[in-house]
Amino acid sequence: MSSHPLTPKVERFKQFVERHPDLIDLVREGTYTWQKLYSLWKEHGETSDVWNKLTDKQKSSTNYSDHIQSLLQKLADLDVERVEHQVNQMMKTLGQVEQLTKEFQRLKQQKRPKRFPW
Repeated sequence: MSSHPLTPKVERFKQFVERHPDLIDLVREGTYTWQKLYSLWKEHGETSDVWNKLTDKQKSSTNYSDHIQSLLQKLADLDVERVEHQVNQMMKTLGQVEQLTKEFQRLKQQKRPKRFPW
């Protein structure tokens, strides 16, 4: 099987990708295909802001996944019994507030003179 040499344009694109390794990650993640990146490169050139936007998106999605990973770790470290105790305490407190509110409403209605005494 004979190897075909790359065209000069494809060779320049290959060098461009080597200088921007984040693009390789975008293809590996399935975000873009090589064909799509090559088309963008042909259309916009090497110095376009398109490349900064693409790599910024990739960095922000990595940042998002880091946040998710951190959240999952915090959930794993959570003391469920302590949370349950706190929730029960809060429910008791809310129940007492509800009873006080009902008592105040009852007292308020007793003090109110009747509008029609007959």
